[in-house]
Amino acid sequence: SNPMSLPEDENKETFKIAPNPVSNGVVRITLPESWSNVNQADIAVTLYDGSGKIVLNTQFNENLEIPSGLHGLFFLKLNNKANGRVLSAKILVI
Repeated sequence: SNPMSLPEDENKETFKIAPNPVSNGVVRITLPESWSNVNQADIAVTLYDGSGKIVLNTQFNENLEIPSGLHGLFFLKLNNKANGRVLSAKILVI
């Protein structure tokens, strides 16, 4: 394998959100394999709107409830408080 490809792969690492776009208010978050040993109690979840305002700040749950009344493009950030690693992904709420 090409060692030069490693950083690129690392940058691509993220979590999966399904469904996306979401309309019913609950999304399922699938963590990347590299986070499989992470204690889920250490993961903080923050949802930002397009202007950077926090609309949800909670502890990780595989089935995350999106607050009602939200519409548009949001950014979901997972922060592993144990080691400071952060993952983020876009989510469309319709």
